[in-house]
Amino acid sequence: MRGRCGVRRGGALTTNLRASAGSGQGGKAEKAQARKDKEAARKERERARKEREKERARKQKDKAQRDKERAKAQRDKERAKAAADKLKERKLKLKEKEAKVKKPRTTSSLHPPKAPQNAWGIFLGDFIAEKKRSLAEGEKLPSVSILVKDATPQYQALSAEDKAALHERSEEQRRAYPDILNAWKATLTPDMIKEENAVRARRRKLGLSHKANLRLEGEPKKPVTAYILFSQEVRARGVDSDVLQGETDILEQSKLMAQAWRALSDEEKKNQWPAPTSYPCIASTFHAVIGEVVRIGDNVKHLKLGQRVGVGAQAGSCLECDACKAGLQQHCEKGMVGTYNSKWEDGTVSQGGYADHTRVKGALAVPIPDGLEPEPTAPLLCAGVTVYSPLKRFGAGPGKKVGIVGIGGLGHLALQIASAMGAETYALSHSASKIEDAEKLGVKRDNFIIAKDAKETAKAWANTFDIILITAPSDNLPLDSLYFPMMKRLGAVILCALPESKLPPFFAHALVGKSLTLAGSLIGGTSEIAELFDLAAKHGIKAWTETRPMSQTSQTLQDMEAGKARYRFVLSNTKQ
Repeated sequence: MRGRCGVRRGGALTTNLRASAGSGQGGKAEKAQARKDKEAARKERERARKEREKERARKQKDKAQRDKERAKAQRDKERAKAAADKLKERKLKLKEKEAKVKKPRTTSSLHPPKAPQNAWGIFLGDFIAEKKRSLAEGEKLPSVSILVKDATPQYQALSAEDKAALHERSEEQRRAYPDILNAWKATLTPDMIKEENAVRARRRKLGLSHKANLRLEGEPKKPVTAYILFSQEVRARGVDSDVLQGETDILEQSKLMAQAWRALSDEEKKNQWPAPTSYPCIASTFHAVIGEVVRIGDNVKHLKLGQRVGVGAQAGSCLECDACKAGLQQHCEKGMVGTYNSKWEDGTVSQGGYADHTRVKGALAVPIPDGLEPEPTAPLLCAGVTVYSPLKRFGAGPGKKVGIVGIGGLGHLALQIASAMGAETYALSHSASKIEDAEKLGVKRDNFIIAKDAKETAKAWANTFDIILITAPSDNLPLDSLYFPMMKRLGAVILCALPESKLPPFFAHALVGKSLTLAGSLIGGTSEIAELFDLAAKHGIKAWTETRPMSQTSQTLQDMEAGKARYRFVLSNTKQ
C-alpha cells in the first residue's frame, strides 16, 4: 500500500524511500566495523599484557642470575681469602722455623778488586765524586739515574783530547788489573776459596748469579764431557753443517745437536772413526803440495830438476799392482802411503807439506801445466780430483743434470768442474746463505735448491738428476727421503764426503726400483789429476783460497776448525 502511495505521489517519494532503505544498510555495516575494531583493540590489549608479563619474567630471571653470580663471586672471594690466609699462616710458620735454623750464607765475604772501567765509567765516577764534594751540609745526593742523565750530555760534549785522556786512563786500569787481581788471589787461602765457591754455587742455584767457581793455584781444569767436545766440533763446522742445517737460533741449535748426539751409538761416541790418529802428528792436514823438484831417483825419467810438480793425498804405492799400473794408485792393492800420517816401508812417518822438503814416489808427482798458479791449483790435487774422478766415471757431460750437495772445499770445485764438463749443474744447500757464491761459481739462481725440508724438496725435484754428488758430511744422510727420489732412472748418488757414523738403513727397493747406483769415491790417481789440470787450464777452474805464511799455521788451523775457510787455506813457505 505504501508503495503504491509512493508511486501515485510521484518519484520524489520513491526516491526518499530508497534513500531511507540505503541508510539502514549503512548503519549495519558501521556496527559490524565497530565490533571488529573493538575486538582488535581487545586483542592488542591482551598481546600487550602478555608482552609485559614476558618482560617481567625475563627481568626476574636476569635478577636471579645476577644474584646467583654475586653469591658465587662472594663465595670465591671468601675461598681466596681463606686460601691466602692459610698460605700466609704457612709462610709465617715456615719463616719462624727457618729463623730457628741457621740459613746458609748467599752473600760473598770476599771483596775482589773492581774490574777496569771504560772511558764513560771513569767520567761518571769523577762526575759523581765532584757532585758529592759540592753538596751542602744536609743535602742528599741525587739518585744514580738522575746523575747519569745529567752526566751524559757533558760527556758527549767533551773534546777529542779529553776523551782520549779518559781512554788512556781506562787502558792503564786494564793493563794493571791482571797484576792487581793476581795479588788479591794470592791472599786467599784454600778454605776461603772453598767457602766462596759454596756461596757461588748457592747463588747460581737461586738464579742470583752466573759467576764460575774460583780455582786454587795449580788446580787442574775439570775435563770437558764428550758431548761438549761433540758440540764444539759441530759449531766449528758452521751453521750450514749437516747437524745445524742452516739454523741460526741458539736454542734450536742446541736441540739439533742433542738430537744428533743421542742418535750416535756408544762406539761412535768414542770418536774412533775410522781409526785413531797416530800421535805426535805434525800440522800436516796441508797435504796437497806444490813445489820444485830438487832431487830425482835413478828410475825417474818423466821429471827434471827445477820442474814444478804437485803431489796429492797419496805419496807412495807399490806401482806394481793392476790399480797402480792403471794410474789409480789410491787403490793400491798393497796399501797406499798417504801424504801425511802414514808409514813408509822403512817405518818413517810421512809428514805432508808442512816442511821445506818432502819425499814422494816419483810416479806420484804430477807436472803442473804452465799458466796454472800454485795457490788456486794446489787444492785440485786432493779436493779437486776427489770430485772430478766420480763425475768422469759416471758420465757427467752435455745432456746430464748434476746436483752438488754442499758448497764448501769440495763442493765449490765440483760446481766448476761439472759445469766445465758440460753438465747442467745444480747446487743443493740447507740455506740461502751461499747463493751468491753459487752464482759466482757458475750456477744459475734457478738452479740453487734449498733442501732444508727434505719432503718438499724431494717432491719438487723428483726424477730430475742423473748424478748427485754429496760433498758435505752428514751423520743422518737423507738418502731414502731426499736423494733417491730426486734421481732419474739409472742415476748415481756418489759419496765424496765421509760421515763419522754408519749410513742410515734403507730398503733395497729404493735402489732397485730405478736401477740406481750408490757409490763412493776415493780421491784420484795421477792420470786423473793430469786430466783435471788440463781441464782447469782450459776452463779457468780455480779453488777459492786464502794464502798465509807457514808462520801462521797455528792460527790457520784454529780458523779452519772454526769454519772460517772460504773455501781453502793455503800455507806458503816461499822465501823472499
